[in-house]
Amino acid sequence: MQDTIPWYRFSANNEYGAYGTQSEAVGDADPVKSTTLGFKNIERVINYVPAAATEQGEDNSDLKEIYDRTVGQWATEANHVATMVGGGTVQYKSGSQSGPVYVTLPRARQAEAVRFLNDKVFATPTYLVKPEIGARVEAGGMITRINNAQSRVLNTVFDDGRLNRLLENEAVASNKADVYTLSNMLDDVRRGVWSEVYSGRPADAFRRELQNDYLTIINNKLNPQPESPQITAQRQQFGIPRVMASDDAKSQLRGTLVQLRSDLRAARGGDRATQLHFQGAIKRIDDILDPKK
Repeated sequence: MQDTIPWYRFSANNEYGAYGTQSEAVGDADPVKSTTLGFKNIERVINYVPAAATEQGEDNSDLKEIYDRTVGQWATEANHVATMVGGGTVQYKSGSQSGPVYVTLPRARQAEAVRFLNDKVFATPTYLVKPEIGARVEAGGMITRINNAQSRVLNTVFDDGRLNRLLENEAVASNKADVYTLSNMLDDVRRGVWSEVYSGRPADAFRRELQNDYLTIINNKLNPQPESPQITAQRQQFGIPRVMASDDAKSQLRGTLVQLRSDLRAARGGDRATQLHFQGAIKRIDDILDPKK
């Protein structure tokens, strides 16, 4: 039955990041469609949170918890789409069964996933920004809340194993035209996360924070810090290997920063805050590319 009915399969924690066997999209052939519907539900439900989470005579702790959990659920569902990048289908087989176990998704499907992330995840999800809730539970923190959710997804896209897999998919493919390459992904994400560089529009505080995280994530890959003994011990305890981006992947990440720096220098338009942010980004890229200068 598992051979013919995809949603009976169980392949969590596989190399493809559980695509096709994940919560909210179990056996679904189209996580973009599933997540689109999930986002519509979240956009509707979040308007019920203030009334549902406050009670006369009680404090606002439930309000904060439910609000944060709703934003966290949004990030969880967004991550389902991120697993499509460098991902594929997994169908375990016995020795007597023919055909591959791992099948990479076509280029068009992976490109569609990145377009969705750029349009619906990395673009600020304004329906999650609820200052009327924030004013009841905190003096500040809305930018951090939204940014943390977006950064979870951006980190998934830039996962070291995913970068390496995109390179290998290109190397072994018989039909290169149907491969979504690492270069394709890096170009698409750069243009999406830094769209204000190319459009001339101002970058608001939410977008500036996401763009800063983009640089931080790449810096951590090009200039990694030594792993703490505690993390090393935990990995060894559970038999989890430490996967690092290959030198080839790092070369492409450097190339992406070089291109972005050139684009930032040529950028025109935007407000004063955007211009200062772009100047700061150029300085950060210089430091990332040449950390010892």
